[in-house]
Amino acid sequence: MSYRFCFGPSGAGKSRLLHAGILEKADPSQGDGNTLRDNYVIIVPDQYSMQTQKEIVSESRNKGILNVDVLSFGRLTHRIFEETGVSDRAVLGETGKSLLIRRVAGKCESELTILKKSIHYPGMISEIKSVLSEFMQYGIGGEELSEMQKIARDHGQGALMARLSDLSTIYEAFLQGKKDRYITSEERLDLLAEAIPSSGLVKKSVFVLDGFTGFTPVQYRVIAALIRCSKEVVIALTMGDDGGRQIDWVHAHRSPGKEDALYYLTRKTVCDIDAIAAREGLSRKEDLFVREEGDVPFRFRDNPVLAHLERHIFRYPASAYRGDTEGKIRISECDTPEEEVRQICIEIKKLVLTEGYQYRAVSVVCGDLERYGSIFEKQAARYGIPVYIDRTSSAGLNPLTESIRSVLQIRPQGYSYAAVFRYLRSGMSGLTAQETDVLENYCLRHGIRGRKKWSLPFEAEMEPLRTRFLSEIEPVAGGIGEERMPVLTAAERTEALYRFLTGVKAEERMAELTDSFRESGDYVREKQFGQMYKSVISLLDLIYDLIGGETVSAPEYAELLEAGFSQIRLGTLPQQADRVLVGDIERTRLSECRILFLSGANDGNIPRGTSRGGLLSDLDREFLKRSGAELSPTPRQQMYIQRLYLYMNMTKPTDSLRLSYARTSPEGGALHASYLIQMIRKLFPDVAIAHPQNRPAQEQLTARRDSIVWLSGALRDYAQGRTGSDEDDVIRTAYGFLMREADPETAFRLEGLKDAAFTRYDPVWISKETAGKLYGNRVEGSVSRLETAAKCSLYHFLQYGLRLSERKEFVIGSGDTGSILHQSLYRFSRKLESRGIAWKDFTPREGSALIAEALKETAAVYNDQVMHDTKRSEYQLARMERILQRSVDTLQYQLRKGDFVPEKFELKFGRGGDAGAIRIPLEDGAELLLEGRIDRIDLCREDGKVFVKILDYKSGSVKLDEEMMRRGLQLQLILYMNAVMEDLLSRNPGTSVIPSAMMYYQIKDPVINVTKGREDPDENDLADQIRAELKPGGMVDSDPESYGHLHRGYQPGTNSDVMPLRVNKNGEISGTSSAYSTQKFRELSGEVREVICALAQDILDGKASAEPAVWENGKKEACEYCPYKNVCGFDLSIDGFEYREE
Repeated sequence: MSYRFCFGPSGAGKSRLLHAGILEKADPSQGDGNTLRDNYVIIVPDQYSMQTQKEIVSESRNKGILNVDVLSFGRLTHRIFEETGVSDRAVLGETGKSLLIRRVAGKCESELTILKKSIHYPGMISEIKSVLSEFMQYGIGGEELSEMQKIARDHGQGALMARLSDLSTIYEAFLQGKKDRYITSEERLDLLAEAIPSSGLVKKSVFVLDGFTGFTPVQYRVIAALIRCSKEVVIALTMGDDGGRQIDWVHAHRSPGKEDALYYLTRKTVCDIDAIAAREGLSRKEDLFVREEGDVPFRFRDNPVLAHLERHIFRYPASAYRGDTEGKIRISECDTPEEEVRQICIEIKKLVLTEGYQYRAVSVVCGDLERYGSIFEKQAARYGIPVYIDRTSSAGLNPLTESIRSVLQIRPQGYSYAAVFRYLRSGMSGLTAQETDVLENYCLRHGIRGRKKWSLPFEAEMEPLRTRFLSEIEPVAGGIGEERMPVLTAAERTEALYRFLTGVKAEERMAELTDSFRESGDYVREKQFGQMYKSVISLLDLIYDLIGGETVSAPEYAELLEAGFSQIRLGTLPQQADRVLVGDIERTRLSECRILFLSGANDGNIPRGTSRGGLLSDLDREFLKRSGAELSPTPRQQMYIQRLYLYMNMTKPTDSLRLSYARTSPEGGALHASYLIQMIRKLFPDVAIAHPQNRPAQEQLTARRDSIVWLSGALRDYAQGRTGSDEDDVIRTAYGFLMREADPETAFRLEGLKDAAFTRYDPVWISKETAGKLYGNRVEGSVSRLETAAKCSLYHFLQYGLRLSERKEFVIGSGDTGSILHQSLYRFSRKLESRGIAWKDFTPREGSALIAEALKETAAVYNDQVMHDTKRSEYQLARMERILQRSVDTLQYQLRKGDFVPEKFELKFGRGGDAGAIRIPLEDGAELLLEGRIDRIDLCREDGKVFVKILDYKSGSVKLDEEMMRRGLQLQLILYMNAVMEDLLSRNPGTSVIPSAMMYYQIKDPVINVTKGREDPDENDLADQIRAELKPGGMVDSDPESYGHLHRGYQPGTNSDVMPLRVNKNGEISGTSSAYSTQKFRELSGEVREVICALAQDILDGKASAEPAVWENGKKEACEYCPYKNVCGFDLSIDGFEYREE
């Protein structure tokens, strides 16, 4: 029937004092043996329950307790419901709330106003659930919401009023939907308060509430009931600041005072409980004060530095510490969060190895656990430090939920490629990874996407895979032959999903994954994956029970599941007693430790951004608070509350507090130290900011695994002479020590590191015997094969020796586009020829009609199905027709400007061609046999001379360069020209054959610049610009007679729009032109012949080195467009690897 408070600053020993008193009074051996001792119930936050039980047992005389219980509010509820016979209805957890809200929100959607459009947005159900949970937690019902709406309306807050109105509608429907069936965790506490008067346990017990910083309204109702019905209630609260003057102030003013005071939350709690007691006539006994004025808290009795921190942090004014801090407080600045965590792990390892600390004596709190938690997991594993990350994880991405998400999308997405293979790669399918790879390649090659194509039989060897896949998904996706899925209830869809999970043996597969994590020592994931199947089945049970009878569409059902998945939380327990606890500033409840690391002490983490947004903005909350409504703390209040948590955390260690922060984020952005760093430095002026990453390497090597990682880079520097003598000594010493202490596996790894560090890449040659088996005694193929060998001999070996190729896809790629354009131009030329129309003579209408026919025929021959398979493909087809139309118009214009006439189109030389292959003998009876296809040959005959122009169509930009020819990187045009000239000479003896031009024509949509400020540019100007942009590139004979036939009437000093040549007014060839004399052409042809012979001989000799060529302009196109660049191992940091520039 009474209550009292137990006050004291952090570290004063409140819990110790209370435990000692409880154990003394509860111990039967302290009485006459016949007196029934009182029961004691210690109520703590959930996170404290196990730790408090351990403390009570360890502090008890007999290492056991009979009449002392340690419970949370939740466990107390269960205990009293069980005793009093209160029907403990099924608790509607967070997942159940989301599902029920999703259901009722959909039902009352027509009644909503401002939320009507957003009710189906991702995350909106979660937002509504958070607000409704807050309403229930703070005792806000329909009347209170109506009053809040009235206040908002009266103050002109129309948007807030509309949101509150919609929330009230959903809230009422939610309460009605769960009525008599479920109860929320918030309502359980209300039922607990009602049941307490009937409890015999309460009547004969003393209750002690410890570890709380404050209470919610519903918890206050439980506390009031406990005070009324129990023998006594003792509430421990953190309150310091010199001998209880804080309490005197509260007694005098009956008010918690200013929000920015360090102990505001404690003072508010005292005032709230006193107000409840005054209303109900409850008496307050004399409070307990753990520390008298001037005393040092028990925890810091041997540490004046941390005692000074406790007394002065967040107090104003605060005095600086005069004296040596002796390393009791340290501050470190690191480059990145990764480096910061690494340095903390180094310090922890040193503490354990050299100073005798146990891991459990060290704790870490993070300013941002979401970011730092995963880094700690990674680095702790690297250093062999056992850690427990105090966080719950969501279902996230895992094989079970991913398979459910993906299988539910297959039917709605029409058996799309993405949906099908998302499911097959989820990890739950019965098809193996290899079978999935084979099936995927088949589907890509044949364009298998869409229900219709999946309903048709596949090739014989692939058909079993198709049928197995369809049988797996049939419970959810229905039969492949069904045109429409039937209308189903939520229960029917849930039953179907359960049949699917049973069919793919999901439970067994998740168990296998769980076992694999346990065997690999990953106990955190073992625990998480072990809970997943049960959590998902519980979610399905909820859906079945809550909304089973309602009809839901497939998308609606998927939304329900997604809402449920988002609420699944997978908790873990520490797997080892001796481990480092890594936690959050606010959530984690630390017990006393010897060393505390506070990581991530950056601005933005401390203070943490508290703006929540959501349905009730920060401004809304401030407005409602001023109007008298009580909700969860506003951002301003939350910032001050965080200070109290900081104070409580920083005063947990007995030996040392170590703060750290990073200067740069993982994304490269600048970070700044928190205000807390400056505050600590003002309290302790002699504490300098350390930069631990700058310490010598030997001071940072504390773990064998870390030393090996460091050595892997250090050995490379050592091998390449980038280290000094001191560093050399450290590297040699570390390597020798690790080898002496190494087990066989580690020794093998170290040897590998040494070999890799001193590795030099030397040119690779396969044996001539192997080359003979791959290539035979003849290098046979296209000119582009030799160009590939010139780019990189390894590229050639992989493509033409091993014949590795990228998988084929049922799409129009860039290479396909080029082929279609080439073939269409060839067909266009043949159509002109068959109709007896010369290239120079067709009309624009004839050209347009014939090019459309040519493209249509090419598309049909190429693969008409893929050309019209998607809207994108159809667009590409229309674009190609436009480009071809532009091209034939331009090509006609260029021919009309000269004297050349097209002679041959797509002339093939080689087997089955119009001309013989290029045959060149090599060593040992081998030979080079080159074949090819020349896009167009134009001739001009005059006075016993034949002028030859070679034109090659390109879909990409190419610039012909002499040096590139000499290096074998551009061989096509000069070899084609020589082949044509030899053929003409053989058929026309005595004729003078002159190589007039070797040119590329780029088939493209030109981009031109329109004169700025002109809205209607002149059509002739545009045409001139387009022709100039489409002018062929290449090389031209410098003889005026020769280039005069290319551009009839060309005037020196002007620019030609049909050839890549400019002649100055003085008759000299411009330096920007690519021109050659007949003699130069012969010399260049001879050099090219030597190059191709050398390339062919290297192929037959077995050259397969990664020596990519680099272009003269510095471009590394050989690697940039290489399909094998991820497997060749080319690495400039390894000696011997280099680009070939000649």
